[in-house]
Amino acid sequence: DGFFDVERVEVARGPQGTTGGKSALSGSISFHTKKPTDVFDLTAMAEFTDQFTQQYQVAFGGPIGDSDFSYRLRVSSLTGDGQVPNLGPGPDAGEPDQFIWSPQLRWKNDRWDVVARYSSQTDKGTPNVSLPLGAVNTIDEFNSVAGMMPTSINDPICPFNEEQGIHICGRNPYFGSPGIPSTANCDNISRDGSRDANHVICDPDDLKHLIWLDAPLKTDNSADSAGIDVTFNVSNALSANYRFGWREVIQDNVNDSDRTGRTGGGVCPYNHPKVLSGMLQEGQTSRYCALDGGGNGTFASTISNYNFTSDQTSHEISLVSNFDGKFNFHLGATYIDGEEPYDARSQNRGSSANDWRFMDTSVECNANIDALYGAGGSQTNGGSRLVKDLRTSDEAMAVASTSGVWACPGSDELVYISGTGQANFTANLNGQAGNFMGNSEYTSRGIYFNLEYAFNETWKTFGGIRNDVDKKKRATTGVAAANATAFGRLSADPEQACGADEAGDCFGVVRIIMRDGTIEGLEGKQGATWDETTWNVGVEYTPNDNVMYYGRISTGARAGGFFGWSTFSAPWSWEAEKLTNYEVGAKGLYFDNALQLSATYFHQNFDPYWVFARRWKTPDEIAAEPFESPTTNAISGIDGTTIGGIELEGAWRISDSVTLRGFYNWLDSSIGAYEAIYTYDIVGAPPAPWAQIRYTDADGNTISTWIKNQTLEYEGNQLPNQAEHKASLTLAYDTPLPAEWGSLELLTILSYTGKKFVELGNQDAYAIDPFKRWDFRANWRSPDESYSVSLYVQNLLDQAGLQLWSPREGIGAWGTVVEPREVGLNITYRM
Repeated sequence: DGFFDVERVEVARGPQGTTGGKSALSGSISFHTKKPTDVFDLTAMAEFTDQFTQQYQVAFGGPIGDSDFSYRLRVSSLTGDGQVPNLGPGPDAGEPDQFIWSPQLRWKNDRWDVVARYSSQTDKGTPNVSLPLGAVNTIDEFNSVAGMMPTSINDPICPFNEEQGIHICGRNPYFGSPGIPSTANCDNISRDGSRDANHVICDPDDLKHLIWLDAPLKTDNSADSAGIDVTFNVSNALSANYRFGWREVIQDNVNDSDRTGRTGGGVCPYNHPKVLSGMLQEGQTSRYCALDGGGNGTFASTISNYNFTSDQTSHEISLVSNFDGKFNFHLGATYIDGEEPYDARSQNRGSSANDWRFMDTSVECNANIDALYGAGGSQTNGGSRLVKDLRTSDEAMAVASTSGVWACPGSDELVYISGTGQANFTANLNGQAGNFMGNSEYTSRGIYFNLEYAFNETWKTFGGIRNDVDKKKRATTGVAAANATAFGRLSADPEQACGADEAGDCFGVVRIIMRDGTIEGLEGKQGATWDETTWNVGVEYTPNDNVMYYGRISTGARAGGFFGWSTFSAPWSWEAEKLTNYEVGAKGLYFDNALQLSATYFHQNFDPYWVFARRWKTPDEIAAEPFESPTTNAISGIDGTTIGGIELEGAWRISDSVTLRGFYNWLDSSIGAYEAIYTYDIVGAPPAPWAQIRYTDADGNTISTWIKNQTLEYEGNQLPNQAEHKASLTLAYDTPLPAEWGSLELLTILSYTGKKFVELGNQDAYAIDPFKRWDFRANWRSPDESYSVSLYVQNLLDQAGLQLWSPREGIGAWGTVVEPREVGLNITYRM
């Protein structure tokens, strides 16, 4: 229960920031936990669900002797089985294993109120996974080059391509596999990978909450925080407050990237690529051949391991008035600083045609790397590019920033530190396809002032101003990978060069590229500053005690960020996102306070609005980076984007026993003018052709990439994941019971979320269908309210509506699905 031991929840409509905290573009939600008091109290809760989860929480506290000190302690434990069963060799997904403990100490007298709080949380379960929603071709041995990005490999049984002089085809790693269990009941999805053109993903009602994964799913996360809240009453109408906060979040998550449970260690068939190349023999057992014997033995098996740390401290000081007169104010300042190192690793345990690069061949590598990549080596343009030959890490990083440095997997000179720390270089271990590491640092300073002035009992005006200075920098960013430009070969036969086939005497070499802002030429990564001033002004009109009307104009801003790690020249960062919000509303009580209604209309103009999409570079951008790709995946700020809507909320006390509450939101959004490369198929149009782009990088290497050659204008489209209609109804019934039996309340909640587009092109075939959800809850309280029991059913109709999904090809089409029906029992005791 996320509201256990919570005293109150404060919701601030955005944009806001002139009354405390950090500036928020869309709004903020603040949870205030209960503080220690001078009266002892205890609350204990136990909750059980049919998904075999158990949660236990207890919070208690009171005075410490006859002193001005008091304490409070909260302890929570959540365990259970996995929410999504796994048919593969890996564990079930969504298995909770959380533990939280949080002590508080308070000192309070007539003038001072000081609260110190600490919280520690660990999560040792397994991560939730998104369900595959799309089609996988399991019956064709080869994928059509026209239908997907071709794989350029020299495979004798593939069609010969005269232009490139090699045999090209896409070997299907899912050929002969059992398929995807979550989509087994989907009528619009076939085993040959074809789909209904007007509905490319599975109907959510046909989805199964099942997965087939082989990765050792793991969650090893922790979150520690500490804070001090000091309030000094300068007078009865003026108080000063200081808040200090510190938190550290550490994440170590392992997930399955290919979303299948196929593993190696099987018998190799005659048509396996490595059998055809001579590396393996027919009938041989090898980790390169599928264990299930499906298809030609090729299979996909990739694992992702994400390590992340966030360390942050914050300070806020404020002065707040509560005068009896017409004027009151809120003045304050905040300062936040932090850093976030991370390390994202990937492993390839499949049979991909080039995975010889990931073999643990460090002995052969160390015996031959000098001749290939050392001083004067054939793979260099002169000078040493070996990590072991460079005298200092700074020197190695300087060389790595321009063209990369090389090392052997597992070498002593490679420093291996997880994402919980910072490393100069990251080792590329056996089976590991690559590492991407980085560290961002930031500071944020804000000064705000807000005032209210009451002309009389009917009219009141308010306004505020805030200035924020945000500074960010990419302290270190780098990649370590065994890629196509980094390899070695023991054979001296020039016709048997690595990459032409899968011969067994190729060995892997790790190439490390750094993008550190301390390196000459990359100083722009050392820091960018965004200085933004926002404000708000409004008026309230209260003709009587039951009705209030208001109007507000407010502005908001969100600091920009840095472009991708490979950015090698200015511009290094993108601009802040800004908006102007216009809002009017009314709130009132009617019919002897039996009916409560509120209505709000708002309109927001963005100048600019962030859009992330692949697009062709402008001539100026190409001139600035002549050796880079003519396309870019980047955030762009565009003008002309608007969001507007109406919100209606009400509560009607029909009788002493029956209450009806409701909410409705209509949202209208429109994207400004923007043209981008559209990477998905446009329904009703011929499939877009693949275009091969070749360009030369700064080292003189020819780089080749494929894109779908089509562009789309997004102007006027609806913003992604923004439903036009949302509504909910809650009917509460207080069951008449004898006083000695306590009280019983029955609640039923029906909610509706309308159609949502998930991509900027607003294609109906990719849209999320409307979704309805029905929940039920019965709450019983004892006569003295010391005991309460709640029986609930969430998603009573067990509808599998989609929340989010990404429209990628094949197995990449996966998304987040509403939790299945859950029945739970909650028992709470208060003393």
